[in-house]
Amino acid sequence: MKKIGVLLIALVVLASCGSESKDDRLTKLENLKQQREDLTAEINALEADLIAEGIIVKDKSISVKIQEVDTVEFNSYLEIQGTVDGEENVIATGKTMGVANGVYVKEGQQVYAGQVLASMDASVLQQSLAELQNQYDFLVDIYNRQKSLWEQNIGSEMQYLQAKNNMESMDKRIATVKQQIAMNYITSPINGRVEEVNLKVGSSVSPGIPAFRVVNFSKVKVEAEVSEAYTDNIKVGNTVLIEFPDLSLETEAKLDFVGKYINPNNRSFQVECKLAPEKGMEYRANMMAVMKINNYTNPKAIVIPLNVILSSSKGDYVFVVVSKDKKQFVETRYVKKGEIYKGNVEIVEGLEKGDKVVTQGFNNLKDGSQIKIIE
Repeated sequence: MKKIGVLLIALVVLASCGSESKDDRLTKLENLKQQREDLTAEINALEADLIAEGIIVKDKSISVKIQEVDTVEFNSYLEIQGTVDGEENVIATGKTMGVANGVYVKEGQQVYAGQVLASMDASVLQQSLAELQNQYDFLVDIYNRQKSLWEQNIGSEMQYLQAKNNMESMDKRIATVKQQIAMNYITSPINGRVEEVNLKVGSSVSPGIPAFRVVNFSKVKVEAEVSEAYTDNIKVGNTVLIEFPDLSLETEAKLDFVGKYINPNNRSFQVECKLAPEKGMEYRANMMAVMKINNYTNPKAIVIPLNVILSSSKGDYVFVVVSKDKKQFVETRYVKKGEIYKGNVEIVEGLEKGDKVVTQGFNNLKDGSQIKIIE
């Protein structure tokens, strides 16, 4: 019990010492704060006296950066996504129903217009053609005999005309069967490269069902759809910058086609431009391309960064530098914006060539603020 009592007394003494130490630090903190306030008041009073006596001059100017306005060529572009296609990109399909018994090309193969790509069984028609050909040969012989007799004034004119009519009728029947046989062959409509083969031996063929795709990339174009809101600005001949994001390539072209038809589903019209051959460049169908169509040009425009324009209830304004008594100040200048492109804006009213517009530090300014221009 005696040991416990001694321990409790020691703990009480330590606690009181800690409390006393904590109280000393709080007192010290309050004293330092008071000293700081006294020093600040003394500094301010002394500075005010020195300024009043003209011994020191307090600089009240605000540091800013400026841009001197000049007239430059300003171009605005409408950026839309387009796709690459061949000038000739066609589907070859069957002209009649049947079953393919031969496919004669493969993907990537170059073909010429009229080349047979696939065929269907036409053996029955071939037999009919052979029979008709035999009959035709017989009728030609009869006609020649009747013609010879008629020229010698032997026989009747009716016999001659009947022989001629029979021969010509059979010739037309043969032509019809040949056309039917030709319909059993799928041919290439153009010179080009086979890009798709959707047919195999034994597959059913029907008119309108794509069997082959043939593309001619000797002439390449980029096509896209443009909102009808730009109808007045998009014309044939407009300059187009075409960017291929996947190839890090940009080329220039002209609009060759501007559609007159507005698609009622998306309220847009078609535009196209042809691509000039690029050395080492191999275009592919449906390759993505960004078309930047020049829809506005001003050769002598006043252009400033868009982010330097501020707004108020009276309108848009900027701060312009003015000089007075060898000092520089700013004044509020209300402006009217024109076209905007990539962070720059055309100013159509409010600024003139040679004006100096504040581009940095304008958030701390007001009309009449004194400034210091920094580089």
